[in-house]
Amino acid sequence: MTRLRGWLAVALIGALGACGGKESAPASAGEGPAAATAEPTEPAAKQDEAPPAAKVVDAAVAKVDAMKVYDLAKLQERIKGSGAKVTLVAVWATWCMPCIEEMPVLDAYYAKHKADGFSVVGLCTDDRADQAEKIQAVLDRTKVTYEQGLLTPGGEDDFFKGVGQEWDGQLPKGVVFDASGKPVASFSEAITPEALDKTIGPLLAK
Repeated sequence: MTRLRGWLAVALIGALGACGGKESAPASAGEGPAAATAEPTEPAAKQDEAPPAAKVVDAAVAKVDAMKVYDLAKLQERIKGSGAKVTLVAVWATWCMPCIEEMPVLDAYYAKHKADGFSVVGLCTDDRADQAEKIQAVLDRTKVTYEQGLLTPGGEDDFFKGVGQEWDGQLPKGVVFDASGKPVASFSEAITPEALDKTIGPLLAK
């Protein structure tokens, strides 16, 4: 009987040692759902964020050789690609003093409202082939910061007919285009700050 009790005691101690071994073993780092950790994720893109506003693309032209030549179709493509909300095309010639005198007025208004989506393109009707020096003299004198281009030689009638304007050969003359390149207003005399506020201001505010 005593020997039987001894064997039972040995068996019981062995069993307890086996269970305790399993309980005391630390869980591996990757074992079981409790050990799972969340993977770092990139912040979700904000779907409701508006795209950045398009910037007006203009470039001052300091040299007559760098002036681009535009007909109406090319000018409208340039306007649509500029990012401008409103573009004023100021048609001028070297023989037209009011045209040259209004350039600083246009430049000041452009500098003030470029951030609002306003653009200006000066469009000279002189033929670069034989009037390059005179055109260059105007560029040197005015130093405007908006783009200066050339109207296709002899293309004045087609240009003004295309924008729905009558033209009797008198300058200065300005045509206002919306962002799609559609003519929406015009000026038939030298442009003043007051005239710009009256015509351009409401268009920019839309």
